[in-house]
Amino acid sequence: MWAGGAFHDLGTLGGDCSIALGVNDSGLVVGWSESRTQGPARAFLWSDGVMRELDLPRHRSSVAAALNDQGDIAGWLQQDDAAATVAFLYQRDRFTSLGTLGGRESRAHSISDAGVIVGEAEVDARQSHAFVHRDGRMVDLGTLGGFRSAARCVAGHTWIAGHSQTRDGEEHAFVARDGQLADLGTLGGPHSYAYGVNQSGWVVGRSYARDSTQSRAFLYVRGEMLDLNACVDPRAGWHLAEAWQINDRGQIAGFGVHEGAIRACVLEIDD
Repeated sequence: MWAGGAFHDLGTLGGDCSIALGVNDSGLVVGWSESRTQGPARAFLWSDGVMRELDLPRHRSSVAAALNDQGDIAGWLQQDDAAATVAFLYQRDRFTSLGTLGGRESRAHSISDAGVIVGEAEVDARQSHAFVHRDGRMVDLGTLGGFRSAARCVAGHTWIAGHSQTRDGEEHAFVARDGQLADLGTLGGPHSYAYGVNQSGWVVGRSYARDSTQSRAFLYVRGEMLDLNACVDPRAGWHLAEAWQINDRGQIAGFGVHEGAIRACVLEIDD
């Protein structure tokens, strides 16, 4: 973790590897870590300099994917008696399974400060759909005409973004408000994926230009998908590949390629 101008090693749960996936305004961090005794991936909460495993029901592996400023955690675990994963809410040291949309599996990817959770869940053996979970109920958000979709992020009560298969088999980024999916299109190529949204409905992710296999970071605002590479001076030597998060100040976090090396980056966009 980077805080106070310094890098902090969060350690592990005894294994060789750990990955942080979310941090809130209080500096609490969640993710997953290898454990020396419990298996390859265990969900953790890092607080006050200590990493601890979440007190979840017996399972093979688990991931804490996100948390909000109230300390509520969303993620998924793989149960011992089946290969299926199930989305969960971990709130005040209490585990709650979110269930599925009728199939065997579900995963939660994001939780807002309003307690809204989004992710993906199986409908049946052929279909997996984006969901929103609020007020104790999981709701199917549907798709853009294909068999699968996934909600990757949520802001506030209403703004949800993710990606979906279209009727033509392409993957397109979407934004949803009040349960209605809107296709964001692409930068000219066949695919796009949304990973972040803020409370103004600005969406970030990656897409492809026509006849190109190199991904390009995008910002979708006011009905238009913008290539973020157009915001950077070409003489700087950057290619912005993916945008992962955007906050309410318009700051965008992602990564790109600079002088042949992959580098994390932050952009600031004026309104």
